[in-house]
Amino acid sequence: MKRLFMMLLVASNIFAVAMAQPNVKKLETKTPDNVIKRLKYIEDYDSEVKNVNKKRNPNTGQIEFSEKMIHFKTSPCELEDIGQAFLDDENKGYQLIHIVPNSNEKFSLKIFDKDDTHATPIRTKSSQEMWLLCTKNPVNPTLRDAYAIVWEKTGKDKVEGNIYYISSIRPDIYEKKSETSSSTFMIDGRVGYDLTDSLYVVYMADSAEELDQIADSAFIAYMPVVNKRFSFSVELDKPKVGRIRTVMPDGSLCELWTNLDFVPGETYRITTHNGFYDGDNDYEMRVGRYSGKSLLNRDQIKGIDDQKEAEESHIVVSEQKDEFFIVTDNEMVTWYNSLNNKQKARLMELQARITTNGDALKGNSMGNGKLGQEIEKDFANGNKEVMKSAVNIYIRLCDDRNKIIKDYDNFFAETKAPSNNTINMNQETLKEYSKIQQNLIRAKDTNGNKEEWKRWLDYVNKQVKFYTDKLEKLVAKAKQQ
Repeated sequence: MKRLFMMLLVASNIFAVAMAQPNVKKLETKTPDNVIKRLKYIEDYDSEVKNVNKKRNPNTGQIEFSEKMIHFKTSPCELEDIGQAFLDDENKGYQLIHIVPNSNEKFSLKIFDKDDTHATPIRTKSSQEMWLLCTKNPVNPTLRDAYAIVWEKTGKDKVEGNIYYISSIRPDIYEKKSETSSSTFMIDGRVGYDLTDSLYVVYMADSAEELDQIADSAFIAYMPVVNKRFSFSVELDKPKVGRIRTVMPDGSLCELWTNLDFVPGETYRITTHNGFYDGDNDYEMRVGRYSGKSLLNRDQIKGIDDQKEAEESHIVVSEQKDEFFIVTDNEMVTWYNSLNNKQKARLMELQARITTNGDALKGNSMGNGKLGQEIEKDFANGNKEVMKSAVNIYIRLCDDRNKIIKDYDNFFAETKAPSNNTINMNQETLKEYSKIQQNLIRAKDTNGNKEEWKRWLDYVNKQVKFYTDKLEKLVAKAKQQ
């Protein structure tokens, strides 16, 4: 399945962004000081501690779990900078989530403990706004620290909400502890917010050739979706290849699929979305398609072994197919294997930055998923202050995205990466800006605030022109090499 969404496409498929949970990026442990300071300021205004729950290891005295909820009341002006605090600290965590008011999406944080697993409701009403940042605990890196704030308007110049501080076992650590068999291959799946899938099927074969010839009806197992989760496990005596397909509501099979290496003793974690998926980048690098050990063939690795994907597989600036920019898997693997440990750490840092930035952009891009559609509704209603804030946040996030892309460009140049890396990344960035540009143009006659609409469109137009010019130069340079 091809990753069509820009937020999840990084430097060709080898850089597909890993799930924010449970695949935790190897970030330097940092404390989100801006978030902590801002939340403490709100606490001091008018607040009451509603819930405190802690558990310590009796032998070491270290905290194994803690949960604290603080209820507060304040004025809207006291919360104006809260979003900025979370954005300023986004590089200190591995997951940032922002949900705007009037979105129907509720949110609960899953809490992992060696004796218990439960979910703590954070956002329970559509009228609430929420910010959440997850980081590694600075004292015990096996713990996840979650900082969250949620609030809603309760009257004129009044807001009310809750602040959450939650520390618990990191999801990836918890799940790794449950994997005991060295011969078991597992799929741990989650269904994204933008899908209502209820059933998947699994195929398995000894080789890439057999997988290509496998019949639609020859699946080996069903994976029903329960509470947005699905799973599969099988005992293997050797590595094999497999495939995941969606069963549509009418009983037919989706025309797109996901190819995987089935490796004994490993778990592949995946989150499905509408038209793309969040893959397990760590898995793919260690034992999967980019490890040099994959049993998948070239087309299966690229995800273009079905007809629709084959027709869209060529990544070029024009609409014409051009074999020039197809980089072989060997080139990609050879380049990655040539990186030293410091360079690989730098690459992981860049991936973490673009993942966090992408998560934030999803909730602030017009027309992007459910949250973006809610912003579009506010845009149409003409609420000047709401839209001014939304546009400011969007521009800030895009400026950050542009800096990350520039850092990627420099990294690729320094490490002599295949030219396709830089071209692909900048092309996907252009596609995303073009998508927002079209959504804004479409909203010209329906929005209620011409000033903010024009400011947003002017910014996006500049980005489209910049990346168009940049791509033309990159393509020309690549053809000369």
